[in-house]
Amino acid sequence: MKCEKAEEITTTSIDGELEPGLEEQLTDHLESCPLCEQEYEQEQHFKWMVRDRLNRVPAPVHLKSQIKAAMLLVTFSLFTGQYNQPHNPPALVVELVKHHANCAIEITSNQPEEIKGRFKQRGVNLTVDTPPLDAFDYELLGAHLCQMLHKDAAYLVYENNEKEVSICCIEHVDIELDALDRIEFGNAQYYTITYGDRNLVLWQDGETIYSIIGETTQDDLLAMAAETRGI
Repeated sequence: MKCEKAEEITTTSIDGELEPGLEEQLTDHLESCPLCEQEYEQEQHFKWMVRDRLNRVPAPVHLKSQIKAAMLLVTFSLFTGQYNQPHNPPALVVELVKHHANCAIEITSNQPEEIKGRFKQRGVNLTVDTPPLDAFDYELLGAHLCQMLHKDAAYLVYENNEKEVSICCIEHVDIELDALDRIEFGNAQYYTITYGDRNLVLWQDGETIYSIIGETTQDDLLAMAAETRGI
């Protein structure tokens, strides 16, 4: 390896990102070239010094969630070669995906009446139905409550072979669903969107917005939504 090449890949090596073959060649070169070895050690020392002097501030929880949601979007784009998400999805869509991905189940039960009772105990009077999705081989795992856009929201979580689908109910939220793709299914109107690697189907009943979210196809989610609505 020549000195010019060694200088070119020094930073990558110090960052631990150099491929093994080149790392071995660089090591051999440094052992035989005192000048390059000295420059390598100086740059390494400088980076360590900078890192030691940095004041590291933990990222807020909400920022971590936003970053995770953005990473889901990037991952989907890289693996599929597609990028058909809207550039500025509604805030509700981002929140729905974030809570679907991050929120832990706090009411563990597969009994709909028990879940409704626990909601009432918590003082949450959301209009939440707990539909069975047995026809789609999804089993009810439980539920959790959260705040979304400063409103109470309830999630019902289902699982099929470690793949989760969640149904969310949120009342009195101000969102323009017509910004999403509108579709007719089973004589009813729905709104669909893909965000990250999650598909979403939304519908509105009075002042309540419902959504069903998962990694399964939108056709499957539409069928589940129709089952949920009894259509």
